[in-house]
Amino acid sequence: MQEPLKDILPQIPTIEAAAKEYVTARNTRMELTKREVETRTVLIGAMKEASLTSYRTVDGYECTLTTTEKIKVKGAADDTEE
Repeated sequence: MQEPLKDILPQIPTIEAAAKEYVTARNTRMELTKREVETRTVLIGAMKEASLTSYRTVDGYECTLTTTEKIKVKGAADDTEE
């Protein structure tokens, strides 16, 4: 990893501050994304365990479990027309 060039390049305080703020915001978002995935997995599991596809919480949140069926078919490497 390259060492910071503090002693060589002039520092621009607005860019220094903006970069630090951006990194903090990005890292916070990444942590929130992990938490969202974890909590979504728990909610999906609870809905499936209760055999429900929709549920309204006492707070008024509408929970709707959806499924998407997908299929992919690719040609075999040795498919040839004869």
